[in-house]
Amino acid sequence: MYNGIDFCKLYYMRTNKNINDAFDLFHPEIKATIDNNEIAGAYNLLIWFTKRGVYNLEHNNIQLSSQEIKKSYTIVSTKGDMRYNDFYGNASKWYKIQETFILENIGNKYYIINYIMHVE
Repeated sequence: MYNGIDFCKLYYMRTNKNINDAFDLFHPEIKATIDNNEIAGAYNLLIWFTKRGVYNLEHNNIQLSSQEIKKSYTIVSTKGDMRYNDFYGNASKWYKIQETFILENIGNKYYIINYIMHVE
């Protein structure tokens, strides 16, 4: 497979197109925190974005670093700029963000098992 940085590039490419396109990258039992909102489960995470009118996420100026934690786990830390588009194509302002991904390699495929996003 590839490393955590390559995985995040794939994630950003998919979320730029449509948040639903990244759904299969999330482990079904993901634990996520977005600005202190705790969300359990991939389906609930998708619902969380949908209820806020998020169609896609655009990222810019992203800096990534990645490190293997142990054999099947990788942590990725990112920072950069993000904006979202709603279902009507209206874009938000650009926000500074920090993200942390913990990935698990299951059967030669990485899944996001923990996700933290902080928006400034």
